[in-house]
Amino acid sequence: MKPGTTAAAFSTLAIVLLLQIDVLACACCVDRGFRFEGSQRTDTFSRELLGEIKFAAKADLYMDAAGFDTTRGLNALKAEFSESENAQMASSANFSNGRWTFVITSPGGKKGSIAFAAPASFGRFMVDTFDSPITSVELYKEMRFGGPVARGTGVFRYAAARGTRFSLVLAGKGNGCEDASQYRNWRLNIKGPNADFTLFGKLGDH
Repeated sequence: MKPGTTAAAFSTLAIVLLLQIDVLACACCVDRGFRFEGSQRTDTFSRELLGEIKFAAKADLYMDAAGFDTTRGLNALKAEFSESENAQMASSANFSNGRWTFVITSPGGKKGSIAFAAPASFGRFMVDTFDSPITSVELYKEMRFGGPVARGTGVFRYAAARGTRFSLVLAGKGNGCEDASQYRNWRLNIKGPNADFTLFGKLGDH
């Protein structure tokens, strides 16, 4: 092969490789102003993704200006948090065999767990943040789950009465593809005959 021909061949190969890389990258691209809200089935890919999402070791109990009085179902924690503006607890959570289990331990050592299964389908919300360059659109993203609470122990036992439901939101930012590292925050609301309270915290390595 002549030198000129060789150079042309390598140049063509380089362009093809660059185009392939660009196509792969743009498979996750979305257009400026993109917005989506809908639902999807909790399929094998979704379950694998949920299993990869890691929960940080702290959780906060949501309280507004009225403090602990805005919560129902956590009377076992009232003595610790009724006079506090910050209700942070040690927490562990995981998704295994299609079910989440949250375990919290208060500063005073009171402990409880609450568990619930992933529903057959869940809500998806994605919208352009308008904060990124036009060539690289960043989305705010949420996965929204809801359903009946299966079990509660310890400080959650009273709250997990029959008819109690959960609402779990996993939120973050990223592109049009899904990756566990894109999700950075969680919010869990428990509501039922004996309960109405919200926990929230971080996802990932925090």
